[in-house]
Amino acid sequence: YDTRAVPGVLVPEPTENLKKRMPVECHLNMEGNLLNPLLSFEIEMPTAEEETRNLLRNAISTEEELTKQFLSLLVINNFSAPSTTSGGSG
Repeated sequence: YDTRAVPGVLVPEPTENLKKRMPVECHLNMEGNLLNPLLSFEIEMPTAEEETRNLLRNAISTEEELTKQFLSLLVINNFSAPSTTSGGSG
């Protein structure tokens, strides 16, 4: 799935370049048995500079965040702000 998205929402203080829509490719990979496949997701920015790609990798470093961003790109054609975790206890 190809779209254009603003990667700046993934970082706290984006540069002007990251506030612009850029081409993004979403890949759904299926492996294994057809009746019980193993699914994996990939998000690529083919025309982005290496620095932007590194920011993307750092911002989407967990499987949970990758799934969230993949679905966000499919549904709203943009990245969503990363989840913040609080270490507070009640």
